[in-house]
Amino acid sequence: MFIDIQLAYILLPVVLFWVAVSVVMRLRQTKESDAARRAWMNFKLTAIASATLLVILWFALPSTPSLSTFGYPKGLGDVSDPRRLLKYLQDYNRAVVRTTEVVQWLLFLFVFGFGSALYDFLRTLTKPPAANPADSPP
Repeated sequence: MFIDIQLAYILLPVVLFWVAVSVVMRLRQTKESDAARRAWMNFKLTAIASATLLVILWFALPSTPSLSTFGYPKGLGDVSDPRRLLKYLQDYNRAVVRTTEVVQWLLFLFVFGFGSALYDFLRTLTKPPAANPADSPP
């Protein structure tokens, strides 16, 4: 779907949108006193943003059936014409390059986005509750 457009042009507006939504949500969450609930809300927001970006990356992948429709050379006669060989190699090269770009963005998104949100959420859940001086006996 988005094969002819560079991935940075597609992902940059989406990332900026989710950064803006994240900033607004974090400003609204400052009123939340429960750290676990705040961490859960941050995790949900990051999961939804990650899912959005993953769907966009999915649409940016080259269609797999198009790779099989290029056909495979059946004999030396199929690749003896330099123009046909060049077109064949260029089509496969575009598909491989685009797939590599999508995988790189996927790894970046997962490691730094979803992974950091998961770490923050789990850190909040395993942190012992802070002692409240009002609850301690005199």
